[in-house]
Amino acid sequence: MKIMLVLLIVPFVIFFGYTQITQMSQNVALEVNGEEIPITVYQLYYDQQHDRYRQIFQGEIPEFALQSIAAATERQLVQRRVMFQLANDLGLSVTDQELANWIVKNFKDPSGEFDPIGYKNYLSQFQSRNKISYETLLREDLTLQKWNEWMNKAETETSKDKALAEVQRVNRWTLEAREGPKDGKEKGL
Repeated sequence: MKIMLVLLIVPFVIFFGYTQITQMSQNVALEVNGEEIPITVYQLYYDQQHDRYRQIFQGEIPEFALQSIAAATERQLVQRRVMFQLANDLGLSVTDQELANWIVKNFKDPSGEFDPIGYKNYLSQFQSRNKISYETLLREDLTLQKWNEWMNKAETETSKDKALAEVQRVNRWTLEAREGPKDGKEKGL
């Protein structure tokens, strides 16, 4: 009896375990440094690229451009994920309060007040259309915005450091060129 039970259970576990693994891998579009990008996120960005190309080509997109859409989408998602990972490594993140402030600032009714019902409806529509969390994507976008600000600041500081080093180099050269004789007497001017 036990052998019969094992013979029934083992194939069942193997089949459904395999099915679960297969379904999980089918839900992943890309993997970047060990982090998976779900197919739903890929589809959202693909659709955005597709809409841009449709505007560029004013309607129907040629076959060669369709391949570019997929490549551009993959590039964009990989770049976003790498920048997001670097931002996290630097400790750049968006707090719940910052997220809430952005939402309140950007979801207003015609009178200029925050519209919680409109926001709730938007969340519902976004979730049902894209099968992903709007606030998760928004938090990622705001974190990437912080990353860009940090990079611009670092670039500006680097440029300032380079300019300062150049001024110091020129001043050192100028000072060296104006040094007179060490004995304090001028010779043959």
